[in-house]
Amino acid sequence: MKVLCSLFLLLSVATTHARLGETEAQCLQRYGPSKTDATTRSLMRSFPLLPGAPERSWDYQGWGIHAAFDATGQVIRIRYQKRPKTGANQFIEDFEFKAILEANGGASIWAPHSQPTGLSPTRILTERINKIGLGETFRRKTDGATVRYKKPMTNVVLELPSVADFERQRKATQEAEARSTVPKF
Repeated sequence: MKVLCSLFLLLSVATTHARLGETEAQCLQRYGPSKTDATTRSLMRSFPLLPGAPERSWDYQGWGIHAAFDATGQVIRIRYQKRPKTGANQFIEDFEFKAILEANGGASIWAPHSQPTGLSPTRILTERINKIGLGETFRRKTDGATVRYKKPMTNVVLELPSVADFERQRKATQEAEARSTVPKF
């Protein structure tokens, strides 16, 4: 009976999450209208998931789902956060985490991955922090998509490799705009 309940929970969690690469229309079909209250809008402005990208947020079956979209309307970064009822476990359990990865992985396998790369002091510090369990942990799929989280897990963020292109383009646009405002002395 316990195994049956665990299997049911795993399957229900696996089917409740938006997926990387889905369109906004697919997300709206699954979750209904996104949250548009003043508090949600204020939080998205103050703490954007991906600065400069259109974002939507949903409360769905005890989970907060926050997605950032690229210019084509596809999810390129998504955050899952468990929003339990009072008194329930607020942390994402391993079986829930595995369901998120399965829903976003297809046939690909999520393998442990270290970031940042190179022999920089940042990497060395990151590795030491991770060894004692305080830092972020990364996993990567064969297509380059990544997931990051900290233990105990309160939220999980997944992103496509195209996020790096989006961020480079945004930075280039900002720099061009800043240069255009310099007066001609």
